[in-house]
Amino acid sequence: MKPRYDSYCGLYCRTCENLLVSERGEVELAAKECNDQPTEIHCFGCKSEKNASYYVDCDFKKCCVSKNIDFCFECDIFPCSNLLEVKSEKCQHFSILLKILISLQETGLREWSIVQKNR
Repeated sequence: MKPRYDSYCGLYCRTCENLLVSERGEVELAAKECNDQPTEIHCFGCKSEKNASYYVDCDFKKCCVSKNIDFCFECDIFPCSNLLEVKSEKCQHFSILLKILISLQETGLREWSIVQKNR
């Protein structure tokens, strides 16, 4: 299975430890170290067929899938209250979602992916 590094909400999944250990085939070891089950952390990105258990119920993923869109910024109500609410969270990678999505919207997926990979 090939990983997907782009996500519905704009996070770059290649920086996620769950995806990295999944790519390296180290899910069993990582799960044991974290006291988790392998199914809880095995992930190839939210747009792949294999998601970590806590990403399966992601509100952003559910919303985008239900509207048949690839990114939140493609929605008619972007930015929605859910995105603005998460933007105010203390967790840094969630607090910059709006900025990331606007950048992705302006530059396009290809350019955004290059910038993220080089970052």
